[in-house]
Amino acid sequence: MIRIPPPTIRLAAQVLWQRRKEREGKLSGSSAGEGWDSWEGISCLEHHWESLPGSRKENFAQMAALVLQYMAAQEPGKESQAELEGDGVREVAGLLARFAANNHTVCDDELRPIGVGIYPLAAMVSEPTTPRRREGATSPIFAM
Repeated sequence: MIRIPPPTIRLAAQVLWQRRKEREGKLSGSSAGEGWDSWEGISCLEHHWESLPGSRKENFAQMAALVLQYMAAQEPGKESQAELEGDGVREVAGLLARFAANNHTVCDDELRPIGVGIYPLAAMVSEPTTPRRREGATSPIFAM
């Protein structure tokens, strides 16, 4: 039986694959490594790593190992290449910490959750350090 990994694991793999394409120059337009929809935009997001308890860091490290296993299964023979490109457990764990602090739930037209997404510009808008932000407040963002 094939097990499909959780949305966060798949999203992390997608982000890392996009970063690889950015490094190789295989993207064009707004996704070519510049702007908010690139690795540069994601890497600017807060991760709060220093303030995380050890158990949470360990959890992110375990999830990072799953991301790398998933990527290796999708691209046989490239598992060592991911490590050489800097996509080690520590870096992927940091990415997952960014996700925990900045991800958004993607909903269908009836507001049922269907996945997760990382939208750096929207994450910057809803950053908890923003003075207008209130505890428990939500900021729906609608896209057409």
